[in-house]
Amino acid sequence: MDTEALIAERLLAWDRETDPLAPLSGKQLKVLQLLSELPNERPFPTD
Repeated sequence: MDTEALIAERLLAWDRETDPLAPLSGKQLKVLQLLSELPNERPFPTD
């Protein structure tokens, strides 16, 4: 595979990874699940 095709393929893959409307991957869903299970406390002041 030539360099241009390789770059184009990576850009397409990166675009899919960062597309906010794309379906979440299994890893992203797992992270969201773990975050949602955390207690809803703020360890630092927000003001």
